[in-house]
Amino acid sequence: MSQRLLLSALLLSIGVGSASAQTSLVTSTGYTVKDIGTLGAYPVTPVQLNDKAWITGRSPKGQNQAVQGFLTGPNANKMRPLPRLDGKANQPNALNNHGVVVGRSNIGQGGMHAFMTGAQGVGIQDLGALGGNKSEALAVNNLGQAVGYAETSPDSPNVRAFLYDSGSQTMRPLGQCLSDASTARVINDQGVVAGTFACQPDPSVRVFVASPPDYVFVPYALDDRFGYQVTGIDPQGVVLGYVSDRKSRTRSFLIRPDMGMQELATPSNFTTVVAWSRNEAGTIVGHALNGHDNAARAFVCSSDCSDLTDLNTLATLPEGVKLVDARSVNQSGQILASGSDAHGYLLTPKP
Repeated sequence: MSQRLLLSALLLSIGVGSASAQTSLVTSTGYTVKDIGTLGAYPVTPVQLNDKAWITGRSPKGQNQAVQGFLTGPNANKMRPLPRLDGKANQPNALNNHGVVVGRSNIGQGGMHAFMTGAQGVGIQDLGALGGNKSEALAVNNLGQAVGYAETSPDSPNVRAFLYDSGSQTMRPLGQCLSDASTARVINDQGVVAGTFACQPDPSVRVFVASPPDYVFVPYALDDRFGYQVTGIDPQGVVLGYVSDRKSRTRSFLIRPDMGMQELATPSNFTTVVAWSRNEAGTIVGHALNGHDNAARAFVCSSDCSDLTDLNTLATLPEGVKLVDARSVNQSGQILASGSDAHGYLLTPKP
């Protein structure tokens, strides 16, 4: 029996549901499409949406102007620029359901620091670092906890994962090894954190999941794989990511609590499958490259992703435009995607 069939059988045996049932759910859903707009010029790079369909990302403020972080209102209305630490550049990476945005912003003299805005993107706070000149916040939960990475000293090539708590306004390094290189990429409302790490003398990079209060790194890896990346975590603590193999193929994986890491059962004719986001209902979005034409297409799938479906078949777009990447899906099933025309699009399931 093939690896894909074994995985599908395993998922069925634990009550995830059959591929045919999940396929029916995904392919029967059509979407209305809304252009999220721009600050003045393209390209627009959409990054994430929350459960109110507020969207954060990046856009030039005008022709030949620097790229600026933005935040929209509910349902992608009224895009506006985000504040910056030094007035030059910022890069938002995530937001929560209160409209708190985190990312990185230049601080001058070659440095950059993690930042956190207030609710609805108002105001900005420098989160500092761990002894070096660089830090970046990559995710934030609804409790105001942010995670990312930071230099431990200006002379160190390594960075440490951190957990920042807005209540105590403290940045806490994570990981058991002082000599490690680690990055925390996602956090849910239970405070469960996931990311990647390497702990000397072992140079291999693995995925970690860590839970409060001790945040001990629990390692995960698949045989003969490299280049792990963590992209999402749902409210139940299911972690999403992707990894490469020795045949230059990129595949996505799930880590389920108490069940280990499992490769998603995506079609074998794709050279690349990058899953970016998963909601509580198990809907997954991302982008895939078909080995036939190597053209990127945004996709949606359910459960083990054996029903991977091209989003372009489920939505009506401007003539000549294709959805090339789906970056985020919220609890209502709305999807944030990038178009081949360098626009950002909000897809809302039809009733």
